Formats: sequence, structure tokens, C-alpha cells
Amino acid sequence: ALVDGGIFADTADARGGAGYTNLFRSVYEMQHSVVDPDCRGSGEGWRCFLSGVAGRFVSTPLFISQSLYDTWQIKNVMHMQCAAEECEGSPAQGRALSLLRGVTMRDAAGVALRKGNGAFMWPCFAHATVVIDSFW
Repeated sequence: ALVDGGIFADTADARGGAGYTNLFRSVYEMQHSVVDPDCRGSGEGWRCFLSGVAGRFVSTPLFISQSLYDTWQIKNVMHMQCAAEECEGSPAQGRALSLLRGVTMRDAAGVALRKGNGAFMWPCFAHATVVIDSFW
């Protein structure tokens, strides 16, 4: 299966807020979500919504295509309103982007390094590029 821009970072946002953590927890509880029993048994069930956690319980081979600077996450998870050039100017934004990159690499590696899986990750500002012809 192809994962195209689907590694969502469980990290604080650029303002020091919880990022997506609270949203994932709320959706899990509100929808009385059913997740893989092995995943649920490994800790808090809502964490199974996180790609770095859920991916460890997927038996289908996965190939991850992921930008290390996912533009959708920069705007919607990190709460940064900037284009690639602008994000590089502020030290606080630089730290937030570095954190996003590191968490994305960690979470993707936890899935990609499993036998039968793989990944293509690049340090560009983009989102879900495999399905967008104009990117290539």
C-alpha cells in the first residue's frame, strides 16, 4: 500500500500547543473508535491514530512517500502561516520545522524499516505529491 503524505507528526505546534494530539484523542473518544486490538493493548487507544504507532501493527507491506516539510502539516498542525522561503527566516519557525522534520523521520522510519516496507522521503516543502502530476 502507498502512504502519500500520511505521516502526521505527534509534536507540539509552533506556538507550543499540543498540535494534533488533543484532536486525535477527542476524535477517538467521540467516535468510540475501534482500532487494532494489539495496538490498543499497547497503550492509550487514541495513539493508534498516529501513523508512527499504527504503522507497527499493519501487516500489509507499506511504501511511504513523504516530504519532511509537509506543507499541509506546517499550516494545519504546526499553525504556521508561511511559504517555504518565509519559514526559513525566523529562528522560532526554524526550530519548529526542525522538530517537524525529526518527528516525521522518526515515525516514518519506525514503519519503513520493517521487513517488506520502504520509503522515499525528501527535504522539500510539499504534500501528497505522488498523486499530483504537476509536481513531477
